Amino acid sequence: MTTPKKPKAHPEDAAKAVFRMTTRKPADLVVSTSQLLENVNKHPQYLNTPAMQQAVTTMSSITATLATQDTDIQTARTGLVALLAARQLTTHSFMRARRSLLAGGGTKSQQAPLPCSMSGASAPRRLTRS
Repeated sequence: MTTPKKPKAHPEDAAKAVFRMTTRKPADLVVSTSQLLENVNKHPQYLNTPAMQQAVTTMSSITATLATQDTDIQTARTGLVALLAARQLTTHSFMRARRSLLAGGGTKSQQAPLPCSMSGASAPRRLTRS
């Protein structure tokens, strides 16, 4: 029996650059890409290769945009947390005012019974989270 021959490695295959990403978090992408681009700029052939210069310029622009978007998203998240907290306080105030309204607010002789249902409409249902 003969064993199959291994294919010969081509020199151009051995010279291919690899840019592996271990994570896809935007902040990590920005950091690792910036480090890579710094190393590419130090390469002796960088100044003589317009295609490499164009690729570095494009990647630098995209990386800067990604960093800006990530910052904007973090700012929006912080604002959203503040809005949710404000809404919770408002809801709490509403519930307190509702209890005061249902309690009647005056002496027993001044209190009139509150209507139990709306005229011609069905009673409101209690909302539950699903």
